[in-house]
Amino acid sequence: MEGVRVLEVAQFTFVPAAGAVLADWGAEVVKVEHAETGDAQRGIVKAFSHDVGSDGSSFAPLMDGPNRGKRSLGLALDKPGARSVLEELVRRSDVFLTNFLPGARAKLGIDVADIRAINPDIIYALGAGFGHTGPEADKGGYDATAFWARSGSADYVTPSGATTLTHQPAGAYGDSMGGLTIAGGVAAALFAPKADTKTGRTIMGRVDGKVAFITGAGRGQGRSHALRLAEEGADIIAVDRCRDFETVNYPMATPDDLKETARLVEACGRRVVAVEADVRERAQMVDAVGRGIAELGKIDVVVAQAAIAAMAGEPAVQAWIDGLDTNLVGTINAVHAALPHLKEGASIIATGSAAAFMPFAPGETIGADPGGTAYLVAKRALSQFMHELAANLASRGIRANVVHPTNVNTPMLHNPPMYKMFRPDIENPTREDAELAFPTQQAMPIPYIEPVDVSNAVVYLASDESRYVTGTQMRVDAGAYLKFQSYHL
Repeated sequence: MEGVRVLEVAQFTFVPAAGAVLADWGAEVVKVEHAETGDAQRGIVKAFSHDVGSDGSSFAPLMDGPNRGKRSLGLALDKPGARSVLEELVRRSDVFLTNFLPGARAKLGIDVADIRAINPDIIYALGAGFGHTGPEADKGGYDATAFWARSGSADYVTPSGATTLTHQPAGAYGDSMGGLTIAGGVAAALFAPKADTKTGRTIMGRVDGKVAFITGAGRGQGRSHALRLAEEGADIIAVDRCRDFETVNYPMATPDDLKETARLVEACGRRVVAVEADVRERAQMVDAVGRGIAELGKIDVVVAQAAIAAMAGEPAVQAWIDGLDTNLVGTINAVHAALPHLKEGASIIATGSAAAFMPFAPGETIGADPGGTAYLVAKRALSQFMHELAANLASRGIRANVVHPTNVNTPMLHNPPMYKMFRPDIENPTREDAELAFPTQQAMPIPYIEPVDVSNAVVYLASDESRYVTGTQMRVDAGAYLKFQSYHL
């Protein structure tokens, strides 16, 4: 690992042990400690009733073992004057190690988003006793109380019938193994990715380095698209209205939902700009694009996902307006807000629907459900819009495609009006009633697909793997098209 620079802001043994292993492997490791007291482990004089050092010697295995081979720097991270020094260290480093709890990371400005804002390419490794998310994320843990007691190790080696658990075989038992595991993960992140044979550029993911602008990102398919693209290396501009519609009989995403999407993207190690904005308003889309570009620098991918199903919505005429304005006009607004900023190689993806290929039901009363009809009309119209868009952008090297899903396991499917559409024979059908009928829409015997099934198609269309794919109406529909359309070119 010669030439690799590691910055460690960690205490005790678990994560510092990873830094020591990386130093053993040749990395340059700089450990940041408290300016006055240093690593808290320096203050431990006894462990398991034994002295941690010996008289007349400065050697203390408890401290020296997990910190061998490092250089140490005393820095008061809670003081404003120290920030510029920390930021310069981050800029010069390839890896950042920490085991600080969430509150401390937030207070000191060393969480993944803070560090990635300084150095977007840095590898951020976090060690936690009880997980970095979940109800115990803020809980500190030591070897015996976390790894030994909670992993099952203690229970496994304790004889049946014993009145007490067997003690761990040695101090820092789990810390040392955990540190070695972290070091291995860091090594994989540094060296495992393949390099492009022509450019020599390291490829971390299928959309590594791209920025994706996604509407409807608060939950459901939009969140799924954001996470899959982030997992494959993209930074995200996540947009959602975050307010209910009077005409839609199921709740929309909330501000907290959008915040959760942002948190999950950041947990993938990617940057995110989350904006509450209504796709029906072009000015709001332009503002969201501007805010995203100001922080992330560009847009490479547009995913126009935002949609509603205003089935049986009242007032009926308003349901028609809301459906068309969100699903069709909203798609156009999102695309056109981003379009002036797109360069050769960009990809525009709109979400259609298997409904776009379905005829009106025989005997259906015209005008009986304007909100429901608006969904079908909008999806058909946006399909033609994207076809013409692709034709007009092809010479500029910008691609445009539509993904048409069938039933998707999201709140848009799971709501009373949708259940009633599939089970008109029951006055108040339940989800269980509707799920018996859901498979009738697909040729394959399934009730619905998952959001990630659509997201995988989105990742393909966003990536350079599809660099010559444009103007397509890609169906992720489990054969729904086959049930409603005959073969034709």
